[in-house]
Amino acid sequence: MSSPIQHCSSDMMHSGSWNEMRKRNKTSSFASPFMKKSPINKGCAKSDGGPGCVQKRGGEYVIINNKKPGNQVWKSGFSYKAEANEALAGYHANK
Repeated sequence: MSSPIQHCSSDMMHSGSWNEMRKRNKTSSFASPFMKKSPINKGCAKSDGGPGCVQKRGGEYVIINNKKPGNQVWKSGFSYKAEANEALAGYHANK
């Protein structure tokens, strides 16, 4: 072993291009090269490229949790979209 960094005999993992990819991925929002941003991992917020976190489900408006995958409901029971948007704006104002 020539150095502690080169701990195996893989030519690909110790090439310059592989190391550049690792550097770029360390500064991204996902540290693993296998967890790149995709539609599955993005949030519901319009700023994240989503449709918005206030959605109509059945006869009510709900606020979708932007932190958890799977479109889980964070708060529900709003009769009007404006009412849900006000609740969401109040949450962001208090952060």
